[in-house]
Amino acid sequence: MGIMPVFPGNPRQKWQYAVLVDGLPAAYFQSAQIPACSVEQDTFNPMGSIRPTKFAGRLSYEDCTLAKGMPSEVIDRAAFDWLTQAANPITGDTGLPTEYKREVEILHVNKKGIVVQRWILHGAYCTKVEWEQNEGSSDHMVETLTLSVDWVTME
Repeated sequence: MGIMPVFPGNPRQKWQYAVLVDGLPAAYFQSAQIPACSVEQDTFNPMGSIRPTKFAGRLSYEDCTLAKGMPSEVIDRAAFDWLTQAANPITGDTGLPTEYKREVEILHVNKKGIVVQRWILHGAYCTKVEWEQNEGSSDHMVETLTLSVDWVTME
């Protein structure tokens, strides 16, 4: 578990989600789409039965999408560096999962700066980064960050 980072500026400002990567403050985002979880349905047709028996199958998790983000530090290459650990465009190599998969905590914080909900994304890695396209705004640096996850816990 990471510790609650100090939000930039006034706690009543627009950053509603703090993201910690391996327990260290990484960025703040205005919105977050937490991965949905679903259970596959399997069926078994017992011999002599006229109806199938249904049972739960594998769990699957969708991607996590974080929008309108600001890095916690002045370094804005962290997301891109994380992305290239999984697939390096210069060398054409893919990294080992032990090198690029991280434990990511997403903290939903209310207007008073109190943590309302905490999600832990296990085996998360960066699959997509979109930077700000609007030249007139300096409020955020990362427009969208998409993470693929193995599984999610909630506290």
